[in-house]
Amino acid sequence: MEVQINENIVFSSGELLPRGRAGREDVLDDLYMRIKDQIFNAVQADALIPAMNTADIQFPLDEIKDRIHGNSLQVTPELMPEFYQVCEEIKHRLQYDEPVEIYISNNSEVNACCYYSTMNDEAHLMIINSALYNLMTLDELKFVVGHEFGHLIAGDRLVSMLVGFVYPDEEQMPIAFKRKLHLYDQLAELRADRCGFIACQNVEACITSFYKMASGIDLIKMGVSIKALVDDTNRHLKYYLKEDGLSHDDHPVNPIRVQALLQFVNNSQRQLRELLTILVRTGNSIMDEYLAHFFAAAGLLVANLDGKCTVEEEEAILEKLSMRLIFPVEVVKKVKRMGIEKAFNESANSILEINPGMADVLLTYVIQIIFADHTITKEEVEFLYEFGEAMKMSKSEISAIFAKQIQQLFTPKLSDIC
Repeated sequence: MEVQINENIVFSSGELLPRGRAGREDVLDDLYMRIKDQIFNAVQADALIPAMNTADIQFPLDEIKDRIHGNSLQVTPELMPEFYQVCEEIKHRLQYDEPVEIYISNNSEVNACCYYSTMNDEAHLMIINSALYNLMTLDELKFVVGHEFGHLIAGDRLVSMLVGFVYPDEEQMPIAFKRKLHLYDQLAELRADRCGFIACQNVEACITSFYKMASGIDLIKMGVSIKALVDDTNRHLKYYLKEDGLSHDDHPVNPIRVQALLQFVNNSQRQLRELLTILVRTGNSIMDEYLAHFFAAAGLLVANLDGKCTVEEEEAILEKLSMRLIFPVEVVKKVKRMGIEKAFNESANSILEINPGMADVLLTYVIQIIFADHTITKEEVEFLYEFGEAMKMSKSEISAIFAKQIQQLFTPKLSDIC
């Protein structure tokens, strides 16, 4: 099943591949599927989806339907024949045949959204805010509608429903999982943008849509040209590429969205990998990199002092790295390639050169790895004191930190007593 858009681009079974080079690596698709699989495995989606269907769990869809049916204008052949036909043509172009109810809702936010139905006989929902509908040109509306269909095709909103069901309280979500979910949301937006382009086949309309949604203004009325927009986008992109800026929101910042879409339109992967590194980035200082290298190297060094790195020690290392990184295993592999002792010495020296006050933090981490397997060896204690003294700490200071960690480890928790 495929729809030829031009000689270079194919939309095939929900995947976007270059014409004539099917199977060529697409770094966006690869990373997206990798993260999606990890999320599905974490929430046990294979078992959860049938259970949700059996129990008829549609939240928040039921609540939204109750609100939308009586207060919004449904896009039907009778009420809005021209726009209805536009939406049907987009569905056909994207080879999407599942039922979708589209509504125009009275909302001043320039936005649109969709909601996934887990029930086979229930239509999905797409809601277009009136502010967006009134502001966009026809091609821009096609982009937005195609973008939302892209989310439905990929099942992105299903992922949100599953995660929300497993973690109704976001505060209970593990930080590593939360970061992967954030990355997934941003990658999903970039892939949905591709569907938006396929829907309208007008890259300028895609770009102006981004900025209309961001600013809420009529760009033509304000005299903003497409060239000025692209030039401004390139200028801001340099900040994220060269100055290690972060993309904090669920949607990637516009400079990334524009350039990622242009890479797709031009059938190029040249800059796409570099753009995705911005989304994967969780820290924006050289200290973050040094700390990641230290946690990996020190953890491996200490864990192997007795000749064997236990499962508990591995988990302790990855848990620490997961608080800072989306792919902690990649850093461990990098440190091994660098040489564990070399990475340990270089990262520790660099951290202390920037902030000597971090000595306590580094030593405490080493102690935590020593305790991870519930066994303290002579070699581990000797290493601990050698490392502490190398950081200009006295034996009494080292002993005090060591004792504090032992006290915290063996102090019973209230939940253990009750």
